[in-house]
Amino acid sequence: MAALALAGPLAHAVGVEFFFTDPADATNTPLSYLQIGDVGTEFTLSVWFKTVGGSWDHLGANLFVGFDRTTSAGPGASPSDGLLGLAGSATTSHANVNSLYSLFPPNTGVLGGGTDPTSGPGERPYGIEYLLVLNSGVDTPTPADTPVRLLDVKLKNLGLLPGESYSVVLYDAGRDIEGTTFLYNLNTDTLRPGGSATLQVEAVPEPATLAALGVGLAFLARRRRSGR
Repeated sequence: MAALALAGPLAHAVGVEFFFTDPADATNTPLSYLQIGDVGTEFTLSVWFKTVGGSWDHLGANLFVGFDRTTSAGPGASPSDGLLGLAGSATTSHANVNSLYSLFPPNTGVLGGGTDPTSGPGERPYGIEYLLVLNSGVDTPTPADTPVRLLDVKLKNLGLLPGESYSVVLYDAGRDIEGTTFLYNLNTDTLRPGGSATLQVEAVPEPATLAALGVGLAFLARRRRSGR
């Protein structure tokens, strides 16, 4: 799925963390839980990374944003649950390698299943993969603990009912260079996060729905009083 052929990961004292934020949050606080609207509602997530324990000379990032589940890897996979879906192209200030190689339109990725987890074949996330070249320059180090915004991805609630929740992940398979998440540099080294970042989204009723429910309950209460 990815356009570059990279070597395997090297051992580094420096680590990397990938995380989601709410683009409306000026503090860029990493999210682990987010309330979304009822079926049909769209919502946007920002994807960030930061290096920890030191800086690392990077060229770009490969991202796999999982919003469903599947048992197959690659573009031939099919989502199994259908509760969340993609709602449009991503927004990024960085170069999208897919568009640079004229494989896909700008700011789009490749839909499919993540690569096999380290445990082997089986269930893995279904989602979209993006390969980015960061606009900070070739192998430019980012200072440790300095968050870098990679892109905004827009998703849609396709079938999650109020009170139900589902996971959105930045998937780290722990292996491979396709269908997973990592930083890479010009020497084809990779820096992996060492685990997937998971965001739990929960559907809640829209204010209009709650208001209509309140009116309905009030009407029923009046009918019961008048019938006594």
